[in-house]
Amino acid sequence: MKDGSLLYNTEDELIEKCIKRDSNAQKVLYTKFSAKLFAVSYRYSSNREDAKDVLQESFIKIFDNIKAYKKTGSLEGWMKKIVVNTALSKYKKSKKNPVDYIDHLNDSVGEAIDEEQIENDLLNIDEQTIMTHIQNLPEEYRIVFNMACVEELPHKEIAALLSITEETSRIRLLRARKKLVQSLTSINVINR
Repeated sequence: MKDGSLLYNTEDELIEKCIKRDSNAQKVLYTKFSAKLFAVSYRYSSNREDAKDVLQESFIKIFDNIKAYKKTGSLEGWMKKIVVNTALSKYKKSKKNPVDYIDHLNDSVGEAIDEEQIENDLLNIDEQTIMTHIQNLPEEYRIVFNMACVEELPHKEIAALLSITEETSRIRLLRARKKLVQSLTSINVINR
C-alpha cells in the first residue's frame, strides 16, 4: 500500500507511534489523511496557499495533541475538527476589526428565494463546478455556507464559533445561497 499503513496493524498502533513522535508513523498519518483534510481546509480558505498554511498548522496541532484523542469518534473526524478550528482561527485573526454587524434584510437579500428550488437545481450540477463557485463567494458567506451546509452546524454554534449573532449567521447563509445561484445562473448552469 502506497500510504505506508501496512507498517501498522491497527489505527491504534499508528496513533501510539505518533504519540511517541515516530516520524514514520507521522508520515503515514499525513499521507493517509492529508488529501481529505486539504479539501476541508480549502473550503474555508481564500486560496490554495492559505489552505496549505491551514493544513500545515493543523498537522502541527494534530501531532502535538494526538495524545488527547479519546477514540470516542473517528480519528478523521477529530482531525477534521482541528482543521476547521484552525481555519476559523486564521479567519478571525485576519479581520482587523471583528465586528458583529446585523445585515439588514431590506438590501440585496430582501427578495425571497425558493430554497427548495435551489436544492433541486444544485443536485443536477457536478461537484467540481459547485465547489469552484462556492470558493468564489465572499469569505464571510463562504465560511457560514460551509459550516451550515457542509458541516451541518446549527446557527447557534456557527454564531458562537465566529463571534457573530445567530441572525447574522442566517443572513450570511441566505446571501451565500443567493450569490451561488446568481453565479451558476450567469454561466447557464441554472436556468432562471
